[in-house]
Amino acid sequence: MIRKPLFPVLLICALIASSSAQSTGPDVIVGELPSVSNYAHVGSIEAYSIATTSCNIGDQTLNWLANVNQHPVIAQHLYRVRNGVFDQIGQSWLKHGFAALAGSVCDTCQNPGTTTVLGVGCSDPYGSSLNGSQSGLGPKDEVNAFTGAFAYPFRDQGMTGNSIYKRLQVHVDDVNPALNAGASYFIEGHYVTPDDAQAGNHFNNASWREVTFSPSGGGFNMAIASGSQTHREEPAILAWPAIDPGVQVVAVDVPGEGRFYVGFNDIDNGDGTHRYVYAVHNLNSDRSGGSFSVPMPTGATVTNITFHDVDYHSGVIWDGTDWPGSFSGGSVSWATTQTFAQNANANALRWGTCYTFSFTSDMAPGQPTLGLFKPGSPTSVTVPVGPPAFAIGFPNGVPATVQPDQTNDIDVQVTNQGGAPDPATAQLYVAVDGAAFTASPMQNLGNGLFRGTLPAVSCLSRVDFYVSIDVLGGGGTITAPVGAPANFHSAIASPGALAELFHDDFESDLGWTVQNDASLTDGAWDRGVPVGGGDRGDPLTDSDGSGQCYLTDNVDGNSDVDGGATRLISPPIDLFATDALISFDFWYDNNFGANPGQDVFEIHISNDGGASWTLVEAYNANTDQWNHRQIRVSDYVTPSADVRMRFTASDFGGGSVVEAGLDAFVVETCPIMDPVLAAGNIGVNGAGGPFDVLQVNGSTGGILRRVISDLNQPLSFSVTQVPTNPNPSSFAIFGMAGHPGPGDAFDIGFGIGTMVLIPCPADALNPGLFILTDNFGGASPCQPVLGSSPAPWTLTYAPGLPIEVEFTLQALVVDPTGAFSLGISNAVNFRTIIGAP
Repeated sequence: MIRKPLFPVLLICALIASSSAQSTGPDVIVGELPSVSNYAHVGSIEAYSIATTSCNIGDQTLNWLANVNQHPVIAQHLYRVRNGVFDQIGQSWLKHGFAALAGSVCDTCQNPGTTTVLGVGCSDPYGSSLNGSQSGLGPKDEVNAFTGAFAYPFRDQGMTGNSIYKRLQVHVDDVNPALNAGASYFIEGHYVTPDDAQAGNHFNNASWREVTFSPSGGGFNMAIASGSQTHREEPAILAWPAIDPGVQVVAVDVPGEGRFYVGFNDIDNGDGTHRYVYAVHNLNSDRSGGSFSVPMPTGATVTNITFHDVDYHSGVIWDGTDWPGSFSGGSVSWATTQTFAQNANANALRWGTCYTFSFTSDMAPGQPTLGLFKPGSPTSVTVPVGPPAFAIGFPNGVPATVQPDQTNDIDVQVTNQGGAPDPATAQLYVAVDGAAFTASPMQNLGNGLFRGTLPAVSCLSRVDFYVSIDVLGGGGTITAPVGAPANFHSAIASPGALAELFHDDFESDLGWTVQNDASLTDGAWDRGVPVGGGDRGDPLTDSDGSGQCYLTDNVDGNSDVDGGATRLISPPIDLFATDALISFDFWYDNNFGANPGQDVFEIHISNDGGASWTLVEAYNANTDQWNHRQIRVSDYVTPSADVRMRFTASDFGGGSVVEAGLDAFVVETCPIMDPVLAAGNIGVNGAGGPFDVLQVNGSTGGILRRVISDLNQPLSFSVTQVPTNPNPSSFAIFGMAGHPGPGDAFDIGFGIGTMVLIPCPADALNPGLFILTDNFGGASPCQPVLGSSPAPWTLTYAPGLPIEVEFTLQALVVDPTGAFSLGISNAVNFRTIIGAP
């Protein structure tokens, strides 16, 4: 799998601020795009508006002053990807902010107690109807998105018009599914505000989300795509490589000024020619784009030169004349029809807009140049996109899992594409569990094949990695995945099937508890088969098909969460000295009622029995389906003997309808040893086995076959009566230091079976092997540590062990149903750990 972003995106992510790290100064982002509104089309134009929930992830409050130019303005945009081409197809006027609330969508809000600022960690919802309110929409042409400055009062303030006036306008044909087969659509919200820009935090103010369109009343209604989520702090152009891994996207900064994003797609026409597509998005450059030029090799044939921009409307003063394209002087070029000196309002590539350029050629292009419209230095910037000199692939596939506790080789194959790799520069970069990347050279196996080695890591550890190779003779560096190190592959260390510690399909009561606010009037968590009918945002059925799940007030009709919060808390989960993956399915809908998209579903985890809680996720999207999540406990808290999960549904928005559900809750961890071999084979030959007979401290260790004790506690060993033998059974208990790996399995021979560990007599010189006790008699190269008598047998060592140790035991036992009347017992792993419960 690929980590953040989840798709192979060529992106200089170091330039995008992470929402998990607090910025210096005020820093507004779009935390959620929860819903949309549809309006009646006028002629060939549709109109929409988008709900936006802003978050201040900075360390200072953000100004939100009405009636002056010290508040955010909010842009709404629409984009389409069709046949490998990314186009902007709609834009709105700007919603002017007037008051800020104090929600906690992105972080814990430090409520400032006033609506004139957005507090640190706070969120503020602007519903889609509010963002479509025409009287509060101002023109883009009065805003400098780089400095955040804008005129106030704004032009046409308070003016209203027909249903499409000032709103997000789109041509009907551009969203007609019948005319856009296979197209994907994406909305974008973008905030601009002065103090955010002055703090240098104005490069992360846009976020995107996928939407769909369906026929309605002669037009087409927009809806949030099922299963989609808001991609925070990313402009919508990053949706292009998210659905097309071959697309490159780079950030291009104008020195001392704003930022552009440029996307590139190389489409093979299958006839010896390629279509080369460039999408240039102006995030916030006031200097704007004035020309775009792509150099071509001598002898290239160029055809089908195209240009696409987005319409201005409702009285914006910027011109909309298309840029003519031409091929001459060895370059394919486009430019505005007027310079800044000739017309300051010419159709430059302004902030918040994306223009698309393409052509067909039989030869690969060079790196483009983006010319700037407004005077200044430099007059142009180079865009580092285009076909790479060579490609790096993974002939054996990109591993999603690797074997724990051993090194793992990984191969890459280089395919030349007009250039060649420098073999001496091939490097494998590896980071374990979020640490810094470290490099190691890759072995050149010849014919473009290189091999690197991933380090040995413990089970459930995450290994992030990427490959880097320089172009021979200069010309840059190629990485796999593209955009590394901001993009990288990830694998989880796992031997295969995980051990299931806890599984709740909610068909019976396994100890969950419900805590409600005193103010809650309806909607408390309740377990049962869904009966609500699905007509108010509730699920029709449970998630896993077992029948029951937890729901917020499982009755038909008006039964959603009202007046406060209801919290569903898991029973304690013993993860002492054990990391684990916790997976679950949840349902959340807040898209009904008078205040949709405002309330938040919160997921927390605790490692102290609920005395304190750590936020895992705050979710307020509406997907109208069950959502699956899986988390690793150690990513949030240190695993302990009392880990709990908490799921909170709340209603703090007047008139909102909130429905939530939980199902298929599973806790899994790495097995300590092979579970089949660790079960032994006593009684498997028709007697109903395998039976557990070996115990440490009176326990067989549960599903993990592990017993943990504190230091200096009494230690007992037992072999119980063998169910297949009415007589006392002789036995020998073999042991090894630590726990066995796959290479330690040992076949006894003669059909007796395979032990999970190597018995000491088979490798008597191995200092890690021993015999705990042996009452078979006979000579052995290994001396027993303890004496014993045939089973049933117990011995207690009262002083216990004064130091931390780990060992694993398994016995050979008389079993009349086994080959040669012998069977292999269950295995038990034992550890002493300071402070064990």
